[in-house]
Amino acid sequence: MSIDKTYHVTAIGNALVDFLCSVSDKFIEELGLNKGSFSLIDFQQAKSLYQKMGPAQEISGGSAANTIAALSGLGAKTGFIGAIANDQIGEIFAHDIRSIGVDFQQITHQSSLDKETGRCYILVSDDAQRTMCTYLGVAGHIISQQMNKVLIENSEILYIEGYMWVLSETKNAILEAVDVSHKAGNKVAFTLSDVFCVNAYRKEFLELINNKFDIIFSNEDEVKALFQTDHLQDAITQAQNTGKLFVITCGEKGSIIIEKDEIIRVDAIKPQNLVDTTGAGDSFAAGFLYGLTQKLPYDKAAEIGSLIASEI
Repeated sequence: MSIDKTYHVTAIGNALVDFLCSVSDKFIEELGLNKGSFSLIDFQQAKSLYQKMGPAQEISGGSAANTIAALSGLGAKTGFIGAIANDQIGEIFAHDIRSIGVDFQQITHQSSLDKETGRCYILVSDDAQRTMCTYLGVAGHIISQQMNKVLIENSEILYIEGYMWVLSETKNAILEAVDVSHKAGNKVAFTLSDVFCVNAYRKEFLELINNKFDIIFSNEDEVKALFQTDHLQDAITQAQNTGKLFVITCGEKGSIIIEKDEIIRVDAIKPQNLVDTTGAGDSFAAGFLYGLTQKLPYDKAAEIGSLIASEI
């Protein structure tokens, strides 16, 4: 870690509590969902889905929060900026993330109907695929005046999740945070998060990648959607043309790290027993970011990412 920085990584992301439930393919079909998909739902849909689900495991989550939690577990100094409501689920999230040593900058909203702490209902199929239905609640409501600029300035890397790219005020707050980070001499990392996000905000994401972000995390489907191609090699070539550091996960095929003329391929580490893929991409990002903050070469950083992804 740079001697003048207090934190290795600080993230801005959705503060969510995950509700994980094992379900059959028939259950997913009856809900009218596509297996493996991500969708946003409103408050009433969230209540209805929860009533239909079987017993669920409740775990604090959210994409960037998962990454920060894994980084903290590796021994990194971390921060997290996220919004919760003053309700029971918000208290659970705040307790959980602070209990693992993360400096949580809590942005609290008054709880009311349809303004509760966000949650994600994760339906896990027998083949370990997960179908996610997310009620964001207040999670995406962040304005620049609420953010701790000192926390951002004192973090080597600012990490942002694509799932945050919904509300205009939150986008503006994130862009201000990016400028604060760069002025302090820090790097900004961004995860595309989901094909859903890429398809919705593709033009904005490309502009940000070209002009604002330094490190981009993606899986194979997301990077192909970003560059509108069915061929991974075409996406790799276009990623190279941006001149930015791209880190692409390809499931059991491992990962690809791209920076200008350099392309590095790193094998995946096969889990002993594949149970659930939830959080694998978030964990890979944690391992890779940890490697970067420890000044390790890209292949070694990706190996750490593969190991953590396999464990989760």
